[in-house]
Amino acid sequence: LWDCNTGAAGPVLEVFSHGMNALAYSTCGRWIASSTRDIVRLCDLHDTEQRYTLVDTGGGSNNRINDLKFSPTGRQLAVCSEDGKVWLAYKVSPASETRAVDVAIAGLRAKIERDPANPAIIVSIKGVGYRWT
Repeated sequence: LWDCNTGAAGPVLEVFSHGMNALAYSTCGRWIASSTRDIVRLCDLHDTEQRYTLVDTGGGSNNRINDLKFSPTGRQLAVCSEDGKVWLAYKVSPASETRAVDVAIAGLRAKIERDPANPAIIVSIKGVGYRWT
C-alpha cells in the first residue's frame, strides 16, 4: 500500500503465501478483502495484524472464487464463485461507524457528569449501548 497523495510507502500486507486472484478495497478505507481460488480474507488497515478468514470454499474445480466486491456502504462484502454461489459477509463495519457514538457520548459525559470516568447519568450497557439514568 502507498499514499497516492504523497507517494509514501505504507504497510506491506502479506495475506497469502501464494498468489491472489481478487482484491477489493472498502469504501470507508478501513478494509481490504483478498482471495485465492478458495479462501477470502479480510484485513483491517487500522491494525494490519488483524486478519479474518470469511469464506473457505474447500477448493475443487467448480467452486473457485471469481470476484469480490464491497457494497456502496462498505458494510457487506459479496463473494462469487465459478459454480454460481454468492456469499455475503455482514460483519464488516466501516471505521466511521465504530467509534462515532462513543465519541459523542464521551463529549456529553464531559459536560454533564460530575466524574466522566465513572458516569452515573449516561451508563454503558455492554453489548447493547447506553442508558440515561
